[in-house]
Amino acid sequence: MGYRIASNIGIALGNIKLGNDYYLNQLDEANREQSRHFLRDIMGRDIRYIADETQTSLSLAIEASKKVIEENKVDIEEIDMVICISHTPEYVSPTMARMILDALGGGKDTVNCLDMNVNCTGMLVALDMADRYFKTDENLSKILVVQGDSNSNFNIEKGSPFFGCLGDIGCAVILERDDESGIQSRYFLMDKTMGMNIVYPKDGYSKPNPVLYTDPNLDARVDMGANLIAEKYDKEKIDHMKLICMSQFAYVNCQKYIEMSQIDAEKVPYIGDQYGYTGASSPILALKAGIEQGKLNRGDTFLLWTYGAGTQHVVLEMKY
Repeated sequence: MGYRIASNIGIALGNIKLGNDYYLNQLDEANREQSRHFLRDIMGRDIRYIADETQTSLSLAIEASKKVIEENKVDIEEIDMVICISHTPEYVSPTMARMILDALGGGKDTVNCLDMNVNCTGMLVALDMADRYFKTDENLSKILVVQGDSNSNFNIEKGSPFFGCLGDIGCAVILERDDESGIQSRYFLMDKTMGMNIVYPKDGYSKPNPVLYTDPNLDARVDMGANLIAEKYDKEKIDHMKLICMSQFAYVNCQKYIEMSQIDAEKVPYIGDQYGYTGASSPILALKAGIEQGKLNRGDTFLLWTYGAGTQHVVLEMKY
C-alpha cells in the first residue's frame, strides 16, 4: 500500500533568464576567469531563472500546482493533503499550503495542509512522509507535494560557492494511491562533522542584515552517500535501476558518483545547467527529465538521492 508519482511534474520558473556572464561581470577582472571555470566546469552552470518583482516563492508554488493539477487531469476535490516545501517561505501564517489550496479553488473541507523546511532534502522527505500517511490512512487518495523557493532572496557574498549558482522555482508532483508503486526502501544518513557549514541567517534572525554563511571548505561528502548506496544495494540491483536522480548541486558531484559506482552515465541525468541549483526540487527535476526522455516506464525502479545543507543524505528506492 503506497502511491505512484503522476506522470506529469509541474514546474514554474522565474521570469528573468540569466547566463553566467551576468554574475561574472560583477567580479574583479582578476577573479573572472577562475570563477568562469568554477561556475561552468565545476558547478555545471549555464542558465538559471530568477523571480522578478511580481513573483514570490508562493506564486511560483501556486503556478506549479496549477500546472500539475491541469496536466494530470486531477480535480481539486480529489486532493486530500497539501505539503508545501520551502526554505524561503513568503508567509508563515497561514501556511503556504493553505494559501496554495485556496488559489486552486479551495478543495474539500477535510484537506490537511502543512508546510515544512528540511533544506535541500525537503521534497524527498515529503515523499517519505506521504508514504507513511498513505499507509496509516486508508481514506487518502491523492496528495499534492509542492516546493516554492526564491533562492535569489539569499544575501550571498561574492566569494561564496553559491554565488551565481541558484535558481528560483516552483515544482509540484501529484501522489496517487497505488498498491504496486512508490517507496521500496529508504535510508537516512547524517554527517555529524558538517553541522554548521551552510548557515542562514549567519547570525540568526534576531540580528540585522542576514547573510548566507558558507564554510570555505564546503564538501557535500558525496562519498558518504555513494558508500551508503553501495552498502545497501548491490551492483546488480543498481544496474537494474533505470535512473539515479541525485542532487544537482554540482556537476562534478554527479561525475564523481558515476566514477565511484561505475554506472552508465546515461542513468544519471544532469539538468543543473538548465535551471541552476533549485534546492529541494533538484532530484525531482532530474526525474522529470528522465521521464520526458523516455528512460522510465511504469513498473521500473529508480533511485532518488540528495543531501541537505551538506549534512543529511536521503536515499529513496522507488518504483514508478
